[in-house]
This record gives sequence, C-alpha cells and structure tokens, in this order.
Amino acid sequence: MKILMCILSAILGLLLLSPSPALAVSSCDQLDIQLSASQTFEIPIRNGLGCAEGSIFSPLSLSIKGTGHIISPEEGTWTITAEDNGREISFQPSNSNITTQDEIIWNTQADWLNNKIKFEASWSNQEDTTLIIQLKANW
Repeated sequence: MKILMCILSAILGLLLLSPSPALAVSSCDQLDIQLSASQTFEIPIRNGLGCAEGSIFSPLSLSIKGTGHIISPEEGTWTITAEDNGREISFQPSNSNITTQDEIIWNTQADWLNNKIKFEASWSNQEDTTLIIQLKANW
C-alpha cells in the first residue's frame, strides 16, 4: 500500500508541475491597455504580420468604445482584426485597407473583471517593421 501511495503522489506531483496549455506563453507582444487614456503602442511586424494583446480590467459588464489611428509606417495599407475574450471586435468603417489617414472606431462589450484584448495586423508590404498605432478606449 505504501508503494502505491508513493507512486500516486509522484504522478500527482508531475501533473501539478507540468505546464498547462492554458498557461502557455503567447507569441504576441504584450500591451498595457489603460481605459480613458490615449496610448501609443508599438507592434513588431515580421514578414508583414504581427500581433499584440493585453488585458482591460472592468469592474462591471460595460460597453467599451475606442478610436485609433496608425502613426507609422506611412506606406502601405493594413488589415487589423481584434478579439475580446475570443469575440470579434467590430471596426468602423472597416478593418481593412487602413492607412495613416484613417481613423479607426471600434467597440466591444466588456465582461466583468478581466478582458483579454488581442490585435492582429497584416501589412500590404511583406516586410519587417514596427506598426505604431495610437488607441484610446473609453467606457
């Protein structure tokens, strides 16, 4: 019986120490998103693609509205998609063919407490660069 308990304890210990897929580290850049503040974010782009994510704390289930625009690079166009806890965030007028001349308007319904926001960007130029985008989020 002692041997069986030792084996079960060892297996349980290994299971508890094994990394969980849910805790896996994301390959996206991390953003520190603050509500009611205009912020500039830099997203590394490799071969025309990049992503960044962050969390927004919300004490209640509220609507979050935001605006933004691309600061740089000035050439080319962008397609930007975004998710809030896995739900698509809508963009107006569109999430594609965005240039530095365009204002982006987006909104989402925040869940109670922690909302994981993920942005993915695709550039018309298949090159490495840094997407610099200014975003503002409000209740």
